[in-house]
Amino acid sequence: EFVALTLRAAPERTFREVVREGRPCKAYFVLETDPLHRLGRTRIYMLRARFESIWAETVDALWPEAAAENPRVRELVCVDASKSFGPNIYRLRLRFVAPWLTVPSPAHLAPVAARLAAHNELCYKTVKGAVRSL
Repeated sequence: EFVALTLRAAPERTFREVVREGRPCKAYFVLETDPLHRLGRTRIYMLRARFESIWAETVDALWPEAAAENPRVRELVCVDASKSFGPNIYRLRLRFVAPWLTVPSPAHLAPVAARLAAHNELCYKTVKGAVRSL
């Protein structure tokens, strides 16, 4: 029965294939650069710390009642899957999950993602000079 209720065609190929619209989910974000953009390990640590700080500010701004009820909603779990291309040369790939915050559906994460992407510290220039959000 679980499989029958879960397997439905998704309108787009994103995390929504796993978490269906209208169902509760955890906040999940991926910070990633394009394959040609390289960073040093120190810069990755700095970006991780800054993202965690921006996340805490975002939670406080969007869900102050949740943060007051449980301060852990500001916390993130991070998996660093950055790929090494030599001594201190990496392609950034960080995955963040907010395990202590459940949102009613994936649609509630779109404004959060837009708010996070608006921070200049979370942007980079591609090899061709275009500015992208992580």
